[in-house]
Amino acid sequence: MQKGDAVPAWVTAGKKTVAVRIPDHRFCLELVRQVGYPLAVTSVNISGMETHKMAQGVAEQLGPGVSLVLDGGASQRDAPSTLVDFTGTTPALLREGTLYFC
Repeated sequence: MQKGDAVPAWVTAGKKTVAVRIPDHRFCLELVRQVGYPLAVTSVNISGMETHKMAQGVAEQLGPGVSLVLDGGASQRDAPSTLVDFTGTTPALLREGTLYFC
């Protein structure tokens, strides 16, 4: 990490931005609350590949590079989350999907 870096490179994969997710799952929200700070976690799928609804499919796709997959039951969502880029002067829609409100 260099002086002035807000987020370490291992979190951003060396990029200049970081994605922030707000989970729509009681267990995940409680885990973050109990830990007391944001968690650096991977997506549930490799970019461009199938999004699994069950922990076993997620673990199989991500492979041994991920040391822990928590099984909170089947996902209740049919579409992945919406992604919006707020780094420019105008927000840009990167992926249309489910919107979560909290």
